[in-house]
Amino acid sequence: MKKFRYAFFALIGSGSVFAQTVPSVADVPFNQWSVEVMVGQNKPVRPFTEGYYLSNPQRYMFFSEISHVDIGGRYMLSEYFGFKADIGLDRFRSVSGSGSLPFDSKSWRIGLQGVANIGRVLKFESFSGRLGLLAHAGVFVSRFKSAGIHEDNGGWILGITPQVRITDRLAVNMDLSALYSVRQHLTWDGKPADPTNNLTGTVSSLSVGATWYLGKKNKHADWYTIRK
Repeated sequence: MKKFRYAFFALIGSGSVFAQTVPSVADVPFNQWSVEVMVGQNKPVRPFTEGYYLSNPQRYMFFSEISHVDIGGRYMLSEYFGFKADIGLDRFRSVSGSGSLPFDSKSWRIGLQGVANIGRVLKFESFSGRLGLLAHAGVFVSRFKSAGIHEDNGGWILGITPQVRITDRLAVNMDLSALYSVRQHLTWDGKPADPTNNLTGTVSSLSVGATWYLGKKNKHADWYTIRK
C-alpha cells in the first residue's frame, strides 16, 4: 500500500512539473491548427486481375477524371513537427480508352500521421518566405467496396507536400502520397487476389489543394521563424 501511495504522489509530482514546463497555447508565438482540402488522381499499382487496369499500359501518362479527394486537419506541436488526421475517398474504375475490362470500385480511409516541416529544417526561409515542404507518414484503416462485396483493410502511408504561401491564412499545396495495404485480399477491380500476391496492395495519389490556417497569431507554425 505504501508503494502504491509513493507511486501515486510521484506521478502527481511529475505531472505538475510537466505542466509547468510545457507552454500553454497563449505562450506559443504561432498558430497551430490548419485545415486542408485536396483533389486529384490516384494510381493503383497492384493487385489487378489480368485484363483489368486503370490506365492504358501503352501510355506513360494518363490523366482522366478526379478520382481522389482528401480532407484533413493538422496540429503542429512546434514549427518542426506535428500531427494530422484525414479522411480520403478514392474511386478506381476503367476509363474510356484504357482498354481494360469494365470495373468500378471505391475505397474510404481514415488516417493518422506525423508531419515534419522539412522547409524549416532546411531553412527555406533563407531564400524564400513563401516556399515550404512537408513530409508525412503514418497509418490508415479503410473500407474497400466493389460489385457488392467489401473488405476492411489497413496499412501505412507516406508522402511529401510542397507548399506555396499565398497569405498568412492561406497556402496552396501539391501532394504526392503512397499507400501500402497489409491485409488486402481483393484486387482493385474487386476480384480475389492471386495467392502469390495476397494481403498486400499499393496505390499512389497526386493531388492539389489548399490549406487554411486557423488562430489569432500572425503566422502559422509552417512559416514561423525566430527573428534574430
